[in-house]
Amino acid sequence: MTPQHQLITPSTETRAASTPRSAWYPHWKDIATMTAGILPHEPRLTTILALIDRCTAAFEKNDEPAFLRAKLQLSNFIKASTPRAKPSASPPAQSA
Repeated sequence: MTPQHQLITPSTETRAASTPRSAWYPHWKDIATMTAGILPHEPRLTTILALIDRCTAAFEKNDEPAFLRAKLQLSNFIKASTPRAKPSASPPAQSA
C-alpha cells in the first residue's frame, strides 16, 4: 500500500494559509529571503551558516532576544558581503 499524497488545490492552499502560524514564522521567512540566491561556492557561506546555527540554537532555547540579535548580525553580514552591481555606463550624449 502506498501513502496517499494530498493534492494542493486552491481550496487547500487557502485553508493552509488561514491556519495560525508560529510567532517565529516571520523571522524564519526573513532569513529564507535574506539567504536566497547564496551559492555553495561562495566564501561567505561558512559564516552565514554559523550565524544561522546561532539563530537555530536561540530558537531551540526559545530565546527570542538572542535569536533577533543573531538574525540582525546575519542581515548585516549579508548586506556587507554582497557584491554591489556596477552601474551600467550610459552612452555618451550625442550633440546635434
